Amino acid sequence: MAYNAECAADLCGWDLPTFEDDHQTRPSDDMEMDVPYWEHIPKHVRGRVVCKSFVHGYAQVVQAIRQVISPRTRRRYDGSKEVLDHNLLHPSRVPTVEAVSAELLQAGYDQGDSTFFFGKGGKVEHALDGLIHETVESECFFDLLGDSYDDDGSAFGSAIEYEELPEHPLDDRWDFVRYKLLGPESKVLQGPFC
Repeated sequence: MAYNAECAADLCGWDLPTFEDDHQTRPSDDMEMDVPYWEHIPKHVRGRVVCKSFVHGYAQVVQAIRQVISPRTRRRYDGSKEVLDHNLLHPSRVPTVEAVSAELLQAGYDQGDSTFFFGKGGKVEHALDGLIHETVESECFFDLLGDSYDDDGSAFGSAIEYEELPEHPLDDRWDFVRYKLLGPESKVLQGPFC
């Protein structure tokens, strides 16, 4: 899950769709190839067209999930000098809705984009649902990156990193993971919503 969160957050940082200005809209369906887990936002929330603030607000959620799972040292400025602040790291490594929401309140996230995304009905749960789905289907994830497994089953590319991850007793207990992150099944509809 951590590996998929890292890759998704990197994609959000490198290759978000471009908008001419803050008021331009683009077809929502255009985002599916460029924004990780986009199809896990219900269609009635994302609508037929989206604007930059909605897309960027959602991308921040994906990046906040990565930050919670794999904390990094933050940089802050004390007067005119940059200081590494290890105390700002989120203590939880479990990306619950609460932990991700708290992370989004930290410096470095555009509060206007986040507010816009949430104001239009977007939820942290949409990105978490996408992350869980993508992790369960991780072989498909490597295929999307152009990395996969040879005909003989041996891994290459990013799949090697995935195969080298340590095993955990809760591996393949996705029903439990889903419940812990998103609550009872009826609370959050499971995507993708194509």
